[in-house]
Amino acid sequence: MSEQTITARERDPDRKVYISHRTNLQKPSVISSLWMVEDESTAYLMQEFYKNLNTYDKAQSLKKAQIATRDKYKTLSSRASFVLIGDGD
Repeated sequence: MSEQTITARERDPDRKVYISHRTNLQKPSVISSLWMVEDESTAYLMQEFYKNLNTYDKAQSLKKAQIATRDKYKTLSSRASFVLIGDGD
């Protein structure tokens, strides 16, 4: 799972905040998961997110992707762990 890159550093909880903060300095925003997620549902959510960016801003695109993921994958963890940090426009 791709999110293990960050969760491997959980021994230092401030490290996650620092990584998010550093990412925001380099890019206007980042989508992050709050806990471990499944690859298949994450891939689907991200495909929906990028498809939605053609019509909506980042925040709306993520919300619509989460709704589409909810309809396809019934588990709460398949969509609820994702947050947008930074610019939502």
